[in-house]
Amino acid sequence: MERDDALQYIVSSSNDELNQLVTAIKSRRKLLKEINTARVRNSIEVGDAVKFLHREHKDANEEGYIEGTLQTMKRTKCTVRTGDNNVWTLPISLLEAI
Repeated sequence: MERDDALQYIVSSSNDELNQLVTAIKSRRKLLKEINTARVRNSIEVGDAVKFLHREHKDANEEGYIEGTLQTMKRTKCTVRTGDNNVWTLPISLLEAI
């Protein structure tokens, strides 16, 4: 389905059809997030050097990343200790291995 066709479908849909579409989009986004979290989880472990994007923070490097060491990793969240001993709690999906 082309983008214009999808937009036309949305414009001409009934309320019930739109509700079904919203449910399908939410399910797809949830699946993609779970896949990304699993991919990151399998590529890093506690003690690894990691980075995450935070463009506006004062500790971010030129590319906007903050670097640190992975301290703990739970089901969906983790903690990262940066060089200045700040501890960040963030979603695992935001991390990248260095």
